[in-house]
Amino acid sequence: MPFITAVEPEFSTILCERDLHPHAPGERAELFHALNGGSAELEVLEFLYALVFLFKPSHLLETGTGNGFGTLALVKAVARNGFGTIHTVDIDSRCLSNTRELLERAFPEKIDRVHLHEKRSLDFIEEWTGPLFDFVFFDSLISFRHLEFRAMKEKGLLARGAVCVFHDTSRLRGETMHDYNPKMIQALDDESKGKQWLESGLSRGVRVLRLDE
Repeated sequence: MPFITAVEPEFSTILCERDLHPHAPGERAELFHALNGGSAELEVLEFLYALVFLFKPSHLLETGTGNGFGTLALVKAVARNGFGTIHTVDIDSRCLSNTRELLERAFPEKIDRVHLHEKRSLDFIEEWTGPLFDFVFFDSLISFRHLEFRAMKEKGLLARGAVCVFHDTSRLRGETMHDYNPKMIQALDDESKGKQWLESGLSRGVRVLRLDE
């Protein structure tokens, strides 16, 4: 069952990505959809859900809780797998509160699988002493997603074979958006050498990097 079908009561309106954010023509935003201006694209949420359903991770981390739709996709996937614990981190208490309410409406029986942390993501990474993460969705501020990844590698917090998903990685973003960060793109290019990786430059872009087994 697709992720969106499973949570359809929560989403009465699906909008065209082209109408929500400025895009370069090559990003093909007219083909993509979002639940609102703050959510990841529906296509990315479905992809996120499918990746978790496919790779069966046990310990998941999301940096940048935002509206909670990414969290919802992760929860639905781990619920379908029958196991998995999710940690999601955001500095905005309102985002975390709204996400908890969203989860309680959509999956009240699965709320115990999710731990919401009101922290800077880099502080969370620095302080974490729990199990290694085998799935990470990097969706915080674009300026330091690659720094989060680097910090997790340096601290040894990523399990062998961990799947790392980076949102907003379009190489055309600088043509229309002020927050384009070429340092993040270059860092991901460097990290991808010799590893399994997949990139889509459509819409806001997404990159998947899998660490060595």
